Amino acid sequence: MAIGRETGVVDLPDIFRRVQAEMVAHLSSSRAFEHKSTKGAASEQDWLGLLRAYLPKRYQAQPAFVLNAEGRSSKQIDIAIFDALGSSPLYPHKSGVYVPVESVYAVVEVKTKLTATELMDAGEKIASVRCLREMSARPILGVVCATAGSARVALFEKMLRRAMPQMSPVFRVDLGCALSCCGFENGEEIVVSFQEEALIFFLLRLLARLEELGPVPPVDLMRYGRGLASFQDRAA
Repeated sequence: MAIGRETGVVDLPDIFRRVQAEMVAHLSSSRAFEHKSTKGAASEQDWLGLLRAYLPKRYQAQPAFVLNAEGRSSKQIDIAIFDALGSSPLYPHKSGVYVPVESVYAVVEVKTKLTATELMDAGEKIASVRCLREMSARPILGVVCATAGSARVALFEKMLRRAMPQMSPVFRVDLGCALSCCGFENGEEIVVSFQEEALIFFLLRLLARLEELGPVPPVDLMRYGRGLASFQDRAA
């Protein structure tokens, strides 16, 4: 029996570059036929499909509102990444679910073009979720995705380095991708990818950061139901 039989070799960077090229082409062709008012929704669906294809099964990605046990709600989130195994959405609906803040791993905002203004807007949406947590709670990743950035990576990186320090921790954007420009991570320092590796850089960094967060703790759903009359002390 022969051992050490030669096997095929897969060029993973080339696969990701092809996926990126196909996604950019798809988004570009979609914009040519769509009305201005529908372009944002189409971009959200493309990013949602991509995330669902690559995220492990323990994560769920969906448009959502996030709320806490006091009934406070976030702004509408383009894509929330939340626990798919141990947590239940409180109000599942095709237009967007309501999910407990304890079950949320990441908040993803989708833009057509990522500018300093759009970055700040994404930060506001991210902050609307982070403000629902208790102070001791686990971190929630802030993510922004776009089809385009600046025409040149150097200009885009300059914008990031100028805009990021102006954002307080609750508004912080941790990861992002402008498909036609670059991927980036905002850690101890801002790291920017090469243009042709924007998607693979973003996806691998996102998966690594989600893994670092570990599993979310069980959600105490009784806290969310305590406002119901049936949960009140009837002897009082």
